[in-house]
Amino acid sequence: MKPEKSICLILIILTVSSCLSIKPATTKSGKHLWEEFYVSPEVNQYFIKPLTFSNSNNDDQFAVDFTFRNGSDSVTVNFSILSEKTIATPDQITFDNNNGSIKISNRHTLLKEKTNKKIKLRQTGKISFNEFTRLFAGNKWIVTTINDSASTTFNPANKTLKHIKSLNINLLDVIKPEV
Repeated sequence: MKPEKSICLILIILTVSSCLSIKPATTKSGKHLWEEFYVSPEVNQYFIKPLTFSNSNNDDQFAVDFTFRNGSDSVTVNFSILSEKTIATPDQITFDNNNGSIKISNRHTLLKEKTNKKIKLRQTGKISFNEFTRLFAGNKWIVTTINDSASTTFNPANKTLKHIKSLNINLLDVIKPEV
């Protein structure tokens, strides 16, 4: 093979391989409810995929996902509210279950957009790891958003109830000693 062709072949291979997406290795488990990412020795990052809730009075929806690292004392909570009407930024978001009530603190809006005739509000905030484990210890969650004097309640979908239980047993019970 001529040197020019070899160089061209090498350049083409490098160009094509650089266009491929590089995703960190993940370990999927628990019916693909979470992803585990290696960060460094003895540190893994966990991403719990969105859990869905709905409002029984209308078609509003609430979805929440969680990100944390073993050894960290805080958990990032990302949530989205989908509504056909204008969404006021909530003054307060609470998760209630048989273990008490947890408020998401230090919330920041990530985006507010209109998609498919619905308005989507996406925010992020923090809770402590202790609050996080207390939340998952109870399966029946109720999410409440409060704006001025109005509140909206979101109840878990049936599959969300099963996912919460599965996450508690298959993920949180396994990693608790590490944290």
